[in-house]
Amino acid sequence: MKDRQACTIPLLLAFIAALGLAILGLACRRENESPPATLAGEDSLTEIRRTRRKQVVERDGEQIGGEYDVVSRPIHSPAGDSIAFPARTGNRWQVIRDGEPVGGDYDAVGRPVFSADGTSIAFPAEQGGEWFVVKDGERASDGYVQVSDVAINRDGTSLAFAGWDQRGCVVVQDGEPLTAHLDIDDIDELRYDPEGRLPVYRAVVGDEQFIVRGGEPITDRYPRIQTWTIAPDGETLALVATIDDKEVLIMGGRHLGEPFLAYYAGPLAFSPDSKRVAMPIKTVDGWHITVDGVPKDGPIEADLITQIVFCPGGADLAYAARSGDQWFVVKGDTRLDGRYDSVTGLRNSEDGTALVFAAAQRGTNIVVREPW
Repeated sequence: MKDRQACTIPLLLAFIAALGLAILGLACRRENESPPATLAGEDSLTEIRRTRRKQVVERDGEQIGGEYDVVSRPIHSPAGDSIAFPARTGNRWQVIRDGEPVGGDYDAVGRPVFSADGTSIAFPAEQGGEWFVVKDGERASDGYVQVSDVAINRDGTSLAFAGWDQRGCVVVQDGEPLTAHLDIDDIDELRYDPEGRLPVYRAVVGDEQFIVRGGEPITDRYPRIQTWTIAPDGETLALVATIDDKEVLIMGGRHLGEPFLAYYAGPLAFSPDSKRVAMPIKTVDGWHITVDGVPKDGPIEADLITQIVFCPGGADLAYAARSGDQWFVVKGDTRLDGRYDSVTGLRNSEDGTALVFAAAQRGTNIVVREPW
């Protein structure tokens, strides 16, 4: 009996040691995993890689900037020719654009945004407990308790953001408060309208939500607005709002389709001519794709559907979906062959002939082009 115990205990200890090494190895692999690549333009990939416990940003294999302790996910200018990302060295944060710091170093920074023409960049920053906006390297606002949702118009000539002080929340455009008369509790998803004249955002007052353009509400008030977007024509607004405990798709002030019960709805995608709108929704029987409020496909075997886009002619759709830990893309009525660890940046090519996206496959990031 003693001999059996003497044999069993070392074996048990060896098993525990092996299990510990396996767990440690798994943890190290996970720690060294990089986030998904982002697509710049149509055929360029930007990735975050680890090197000697540091992080670097690479575009098509070429390092952008230096080595940092922490790097947040890069963003690209709309044309894809400029890259920016927050980076931390020690306890100081910077925003790096094309390898060079924008402004100084700060206690904290928020996510940067580009103007549509790529000429300007802005971000929230915190120094000594005070938050403010930095635009093109210069301080561009008063100080606030918190700043979020920074936006720049198309040519970089107008700046808007949400700021919080002791009086509450206010949206500021070019130094002038727009919403002091609305007593807003919170705002999110601030952006400029496609014409670049006025900021548009979702506002929360008490238990009600509504969309505001400039300083004036442009929708009714609802218990909840799940998702919303503005059409390419710059005027038509689409949103999913809760009415009588059901979700309703509203486009241009008109209710489309029937009210529905959904755990999740969105994102919304307009056709290029601004006349149709599509979105994924998750109901009790699974995921569906709807067009103008009418189910087109479903239930679809997926755990998540995102990144929906119309083809350039508006007659067909594509979307990215995840089943288990694998992502796939559906184009029209066809599920494409590839199975991926991630899919990002689903879009149409500039010439409108192909669907383009970035994908990770067995640790390698690739650009996928599929003809329409």
